[in-house]
Amino acid sequence: MQQQQKKSSAHELSVRTTAGIERTAELDTPSTAGIHGISSIPLTTGIDGSAGPYAKLLEPASQGHVPSLAPLRFRATSRPPLAGTARSQSPKAPGWLAHLRLAASQAWREAVRNKGQYTLGFGVVFISVVVTALLMAVTAYTNVIFLGLAQFLAGEIDFTINAADIVSTGRLNYSRIAEILPSPLDSGTTDPSYLHAPRFPDLGAVLFDPATCRGWNATQPAEHTFPYTGMPHNSSAPADVQSEITATRSLCTSTSGCLDALCSLAPFKTRLQLIDSAREKAAQIGSLWPYSDPIPKGKVVLQQDIADNMKISPGSWVIVRVSFTDIANYQLSLASQRFYELRGYNITIPSYAKAWMSIPMQVHGIVPDAAGKFSQTTQSLSFVEYGSILDLAATHLHPWFGRTLSDAFANVNNTVYHQVPQVLFTRQTPRFLSYSAPDYDTIAKSFLKWASDIRYRIGFLTTSIDTPVLNNLDDFAQLTQFVGLLMSLIIIVLSGLSAFLIYCLLMVSVESKTFELAILRMVGMQRETVLLLILMQALSYSIPALVLGCGVSQLGFVLSKKYLETFLNITIAPILPGSSWAVSVSMALVVPVISSILPIKRALGMNLHDSLDRYRPVIKAMTVTIERSMATFDPMLGALGMILTVIGFGIYYFMPLALLTNNLGLLFNIFLVILLGLISGLVFLATNFLQLLETIFRFIIFGTLFMENRSLPTLVERNLLSHRSRNRKTSMLYALSLAFVIFLSVTGNIEISSLMYSNASGMAGCHFVIFSDYVDSGKSPMGVRAITQLERYAQNNPTVIAGTAATSWPLGSISPRSLSAQISNLGRLDVRNAQVYGVSPGYLELADNQYLLVDAWDPKAPAYSPSEQLYSAKGTFSAVTGTYYQDQYSLYMYDQPFLVSSRASGAQGSVTRLSWPLWPMFFAKASPGYTMSSYPGKSQAVLVSLPTFLNMTGGAYSSVTTMPYRVFYVRLRPNVSTSEYNRVKRELRSLLSYEDMHDINQEQRGALQASSALNLIFQVVTALVMVITFFSLNTSFYVNITEQSKEIGILRALGVPRFAILRLYFYEALILVLASVVLGCGVGTIIGWTMAAQRSVLTETPISMIFPTNQVIVIAILSVASAIFSTIGPVYLVVFSRPLVRVLKE
Repeated sequence: MQQQQKKSSAHELSVRTTAGIERTAELDTPSTAGIHGISSIPLTTGIDGSAGPYAKLLEPASQGHVPSLAPLRFRATSRPPLAGTARSQSPKAPGWLAHLRLAASQAWREAVRNKGQYTLGFGVVFISVVVTALLMAVTAYTNVIFLGLAQFLAGEIDFTINAADIVSTGRLNYSRIAEILPSPLDSGTTDPSYLHAPRFPDLGAVLFDPATCRGWNATQPAEHTFPYTGMPHNSSAPADVQSEITATRSLCTSTSGCLDALCSLAPFKTRLQLIDSAREKAAQIGSLWPYSDPIPKGKVVLQQDIADNMKISPGSWVIVRVSFTDIANYQLSLASQRFYELRGYNITIPSYAKAWMSIPMQVHGIVPDAAGKFSQTTQSLSFVEYGSILDLAATHLHPWFGRTLSDAFANVNNTVYHQVPQVLFTRQTPRFLSYSAPDYDTIAKSFLKWASDIRYRIGFLTTSIDTPVLNNLDDFAQLTQFVGLLMSLIIIVLSGLSAFLIYCLLMVSVESKTFELAILRMVGMQRETVLLLILMQALSYSIPALVLGCGVSQLGFVLSKKYLETFLNITIAPILPGSSWAVSVSMALVVPVISSILPIKRALGMNLHDSLDRYRPVIKAMTVTIERSMATFDPMLGALGMILTVIGFGIYYFMPLALLTNNLGLLFNIFLVILLGLISGLVFLATNFLQLLETIFRFIIFGTLFMENRSLPTLVERNLLSHRSRNRKTSMLYALSLAFVIFLSVTGNIEISSLMYSNASGMAGCHFVIFSDYVDSGKSPMGVRAITQLERYAQNNPTVIAGTAATSWPLGSISPRSLSAQISNLGRLDVRNAQVYGVSPGYLELADNQYLLVDAWDPKAPAYSPSEQLYSAKGTFSAVTGTYYQDQYSLYMYDQPFLVSSRASGAQGSVTRLSWPLWPMFFAKASPGYTMSSYPGKSQAVLVSLPTFLNMTGGAYSSVTTMPYRVFYVRLRPNVSTSEYNRVKRELRSLLSYEDMHDINQEQRGALQASSALNLIFQVVTALVMVITFFSLNTSFYVNITEQSKEIGILRALGVPRFAILRLYFYEALILVLASVVLGCGVGTIIGWTMAAQRSVLTETPISMIFPTNQVIVIAILSVASAIFSTIGPVYLVVFSRPLVRVLKE
């Protein structure tokens, strides 16, 4: 029997397992067959030619060797080890190091054998790493991007300190501040903790062109008596010159109007700024300021609009007339005191001699804008060095002062900084570091702590503070968080697309190595080793791509650094932010792990019998699933339940927390989770309609192509059914990608439209807004003084200007005694602060209808326009206010009034209250220029006619013509040319003095810059998404076609042409792509509409979704092209490049 057993068993493999059971396999070796597939498995030889990790496992028990050509027939028996056998004699199981070496060698062999697939997987991870790193860098600088917009509106000023109202002089002692908080320019300290500079802003001044003044001597341009008395006496001058001297001096009386009489052109009104150039440079205030040295003494820097209007250039001379008492009233009192000490008597200076000071100055340079020192929308600025102003004043005083008083004044020029109106502070340098935190709340808290320390050390009661940049940045806080949400969503979607593509590649690898994996498992490979093989292959894509991607992204960041610095006007560190490295590394490691889950499950779940049967079709027409009826734990339902529980708890707990703490960052993260759930749910829901859409497009295509082969529709239908599982995943990916592209386009348009709408609504939809926020020394509001000239100018230019309007100061600020204005119901049970404004006729019609959203009208009101109704008989006792008050005070019948009250300070500290009943004319959800809303929490405006407003002032003003008007609006006609626009802007500016003027082009400049940046990002991301989607589609069809290689061979053997097979798979891809495009458009439209509705609610703006038709058409065309190119390669590989015999054998 022993001999007979040896005959039937030529070789015997003995393997001792880790459980101590010896398994024996007997090998029959007929000479007519070969070992199929075993030669490609590196079981006994490693990648370097050494013994592989499974060499001992395949070592024969006898001294013979295994023939290289022999089919294996395994008969496995199990028997316990012999008693007394030493454990050291049993074969040693390979350790983890051997498993890793095997997995690494297999990954290397797979990459070498399938270079195209490896390049595809490597490329998609590489692109994702690069894009993720750069997007995270952009996200890290999101606040800095909007910092540029905030600085555009406020100037590069972090913090300002002014004297409080209780300080009678309204000035601060900057010399003392410099002692308390020394800067690097004080006392040689190098501590940059306090960076500050003094400034005297917005001095009302006028500029004369001396070349147009009679008797001005160009050879002595700085002669100081000419602006006061005319040409100086010169007894040696010729008779004609003497006559001219007499004539000019006769025009100059004892008043300050000498230059007005001598000069032929009217002076140009400017706002003179006294600046300390060195200190502002150290504090990085005005980064665009073109001059590195201080402005020389006796010279002035002018803004471009002044130079254009006066037609002057650098080197020209101007005479600056400015209020002497505003600049040097304190120094004048010191000089008068010294004069008394010298002469023993006081001197009385005539008012005309100290009212104005006229100084000839040479133009040092021209700056195109405010250069970052003020708002870029500010015009008609002139700059003089603060430190030299007293020296200039001492040598250009009115001749009445005489030599003694002038010398006394010159001796006190060291007190120039003893009384300054304003001190500017910079928190740190570079300045953008103060605003680089990811959310506004963190920035605001740090500023609050820093500013409180400064104010505490200077004095709380004697100072008032402002944070101009931070206040403007608050307007962009919501948009900043939303951009961060978009960037996070882009990264998540890119990660998902990359994971799907790697999943497809791993599935291709697993299905193409079904037989090899079955052999490995049959000879004893552990399940952990199979897992490690697939995971190592996934990491072989990501780890090299991570290393190269990080290097390329760092290089790209360095190369784009100069562009970013120019665009943002900041200095950026050359190293990517830490968040870029962290997220890129996490994505490159997590994505392969997630991608390998299903391929690992597929490899471990394969049936060995089916895997070893290489002639069995891979595609199953029918699958049968058997489940036990006993209760077991379902991992899928468990994971889904856990995810929903975590999401539900997070929303239920963190949503109220975010609202209560006003934490926009947390709120938008919750929105991100909800948005991802919405997108995923819609995509899963849409895939249920995939089969219906495939059927519709199949009938449309073959109904149109009626000349096509009759058998192709049936074959296409069979293919769609056979590939349904994989095609569903591909369709979900394609629909998700297209929905994401539409979402990006719609969201970008919504955000920019919302920002531009807010800017335009603040200007009442007009092109120019002239306003005055200034008060005089008695705290009375100073309105737009040039309103009469502005209205006359508009009447003289009817072909360019469509209309004008004006609005008053708020009722709570109309006089020095005004305290506040309030709105309440008749019983005063609900009293709220409100801003009451008087509006001129036609104000509400001046703006476009989109800025006035009327919610409800008084049905009994006459059929007039909104402004006309305010000026009707009923309108005299009526008002327009927000819809919120209609609900709050139950004003639905329009015959019940509400109360408007004005509180003012009376004698001996008492408070007087005046109340007026007003009937609602209509309620608005939004109003041009003013806040009206349906929601609480905002101080809403109440608009009345000017006569009604005059009555509310309590007799403070005698008529509507004497009231101060805070804002004047100018609207141009449609299609005004750029040259006419600039001309009107220039001429309007020439009519103003201290007023500010904004134009819509400047206001929208920041929004347009943000739009350009976001559109560039979205276009790049869209292109990347389409590229990754194409490769995913290509990979999916590669699997579909290679799985059906035998069926394709049979079709070819039956005489089906090659191009018919190509058309077969092209039609399948085309139907799948078209169905996915429709699903993606549907999902994207729903998400876009949802986002538009949400933004409309949050911002209370009538923003509607604009479907990106052109973009969808381009994507649809590219999708058809993708269907063509995704089938050409795999079909060519199977049908055109391989012989028919090889296809049938495989």
